[in-house]
Amino acid sequence: MPDAWFGVYDRLLVFDHDSGRATIISTGVDEAGQPNLDRARRRAEEWQRKLTVKVVLPSSAQLLIPVGRGVPPSRSGRIGETGARLGGTPRPTSLAHFEGAPALESNLTREEYEHAIRRILDYIAAGDVYQINFSQRFRARTVAGPEMLYHALRTANPAPFAAYLDCGVGQVLSSSPERFLQIRGRSIQTRPIKGTRPRTGNEQADQKAARELMMSAKDQAELLMITDLERNDLGRVCEFGSVHVPELVTLESYATVLHLVSTVEGRLADGVTAVDAIRACFPGGSITGAPKIRAMEIIDELEPSARGVYTGAIGYLGFNGVADFNIAIRTMVYQDGAVHFHAGGGIVADSEPALEYEETLHKARGMVQALARAEAMAAESGGVNTASRRSQG
Repeated sequence: MPDAWFGVYDRLLVFDHDSGRATIISTGVDEAGQPNLDRARRRAEEWQRKLTVKVVLPSSAQLLIPVGRGVPPSRSGRIGETGARLGGTPRPTSLAHFEGAPALESNLTREEYEHAIRRILDYIAAGDVYQINFSQRFRARTVAGPEMLYHALRTANPAPFAAYLDCGVGQVLSSSPERFLQIRGRSIQTRPIKGTRPRTGNEQADQKAARELMMSAKDQAELLMITDLERNDLGRVCEFGSVHVPELVTLESYATVLHLVSTVEGRLADGVTAVDAIRACFPGGSITGAPKIRAMEIIDELEPSARGVYTGAIGYLGFNGVADFNIAIRTMVYQDGAVHFHAGGGIVADSEPALEYEETLHKARGMVQALARAEAMAAESGGVNTASRRSQG
């Protein structure tokens, strides 16, 4: 898979599940990069006719034809394809958490993972870093195809920042709960997540876990450090004094886990674009550590496999400057009948290696449930839901 994938799309079909409303959007940008209202209308109406004939859309579907300054067009492309380092032979993982799913392999044994945590604690004690996000990578063969896997993932682990990307050479299946950046006009927001407890579905047990999480000094310290890091990142591109924290250490509940979340907001300085903001803040602090650069150096030293899309960002940039990106956690990559995904956690001075390892299993549970569900669906259908190989552009 490439390290980065960008596409410029001059037509979109947007479906609002809450309202049941479909909108065709055409920008009308031509080959010279200039907006053209007539071109936008023709291309939008062409799609409306085709989709109406196929009974995909009602004849009353709305057409939205914005006209702006335009941007140079390009085809979907790959940038910086470097390939992942393998880091040795994958190790089988056999745990009760993973029953019902295909056999999983990890790039680290439990002993190796805990040893790496102890190395990180040494770095923290030496003053190199305050916190590091460390992960392991799981891999499995599967008879289920990517679309079936994504359906199962959305069912087992529904989340507000989900995404499905068909990159041709593989598919990215994300069910992320975390926002990296949202930009609306001059307003910018990030919502870092730290602190995790598993949800069981038992109300009393989940309430107890929620109380423990809210009272955990370690988890609060993790989130406070990253909240401060994000304030600093936004401060590099925002008006002086505009960065603030409207929500600090709040509890949010998801299908399989509980999280602590903060919200950091600001107002972009004059002349700062959405691209400038992404450049200043990427990658997100919650999945690297603090200080960010040194944390990434230590991650590169200790994690045996390149992360790829994991802890990157998936989202969009509008021609009007609007942008929204997730943090690519709870994210699978499907290629040639196999999937891989990561799970990790934040390491601070009082982290316990054994508990940190267990936390990765809690976070992986939704992914594994999705694998098991997709395998069952594939068995019932009597065949493989193969990946589509649609051309990109």
